[in-house]
Amino acid sequence: MYKVSVLIPIYKVENYIEKCARSLFSNTIAYDCEFIFTNDCTPDSSMKILERVVKDFPGLKDNIKILNHKTNMGIGATRNTGFNKATGEYVICTDSDNYVEPDYLEVLYEEAKKGNYDVVSCDFFVEDENGEKFQNDKNDIFYNNYDKNLEAYLNRKITSFLWNKLIKRDFLQAHNIFWDNNVTMLEDMLFLTKVFCNKPSAVYVSKNLYHYLKRKGSYCHSVATGKTADSVELALSQMYECMNKKEVSVFCDSFYKLVCWRKYDLLQRGTNVAQKKALKMLYKANSYVDKENIKSFYYNIIKISTFSCSLAYCLLHFFFLSKCLLRRINYRDYVEKV
Repeated sequence: MYKVSVLIPIYKVENYIEKCARSLFSNTIAYDCEFIFTNDCTPDSSMKILERVVKDFPGLKDNIKILNHKTNMGIGATRNTGFNKATGEYVICTDSDNYVEPDYLEVLYEEAKKGNYDVVSCDFFVEDENGEKFQNDKNDIFYNNYDKNLEAYLNRKITSFLWNKLIKRDFLQAHNIFWDNNVTMLEDMLFLTKVFCNKPSAVYVSKNLYHYLKRKGSYCHSVATGKTADSVELALSQMYECMNKKEVSVFCDSFYKLVCWRKYDLLQRGTNVAQKKALKMLYKANSYVDKENIKSFYYNIIKISTFSCSLAYCLLHFFFLSKCLLRRINYRDYVEKV
């Protein structure tokens, strides 16, 4: 059995996959790990580049698996495809546009074995495409108390990133935890909600082991459309359903505050269709904006929507139309793209 199975999705990453793959293959315990790349029908030369890099590491030939989807299925389905072929004691998801430190896998694995933990997380670097590093203030905070960990996760004190979390594969299988193929946004947040609802033992390593690249073309930094809003609502609804099923709905206040932040995100970077859907999404959550430090304009929009979603939407729509005119922004960049 391999120590770690590393799951790497491939889609439109021709400018980044070489650095990612080389950093993984050069890890200190690479020969004790397996690397599962899943091609989600990428239209560029990512796979050719990956195949070329693989040839430079002949000793890892048996450790590398390359899987191919027949149709584009999205990130959740891609992770599932890789996970279903995994044989490692632990699994971790590495994004193909990022790269890792040489001891990324070893430090996490050794820490996991030290206390037989289900989840181990680490610090990370945040940088742009020019290599400039930014202050990371999103370090995970774990407690010995399982319920406190779930509450901390819902309150955003534990990140919803998967690439800085090593997770025991047996734990995921025992609790039937997989990604939802229909969720294309917040898929990792939903996944980790399922993880923390099942009360894992967890520990945090205070060491920067991962390099997270903030790039404009990435999915999470793109314009949020109506389809994005639908996926967000589906993910949030399933998160709440999971909490109820596990009888941890005592944390619903924390959950609704998290919903307010997701609404804020859609209002801030969404098309007008996405914004309209966001205001009506999980309507009860709107009143919880009082408990969150959201920027004043969006705070008032969400607050107004508590008694009138139509009025809130009209004000928001007028604001963005004015913004388009004053800044000469193309109106098509704001309305829904068909």
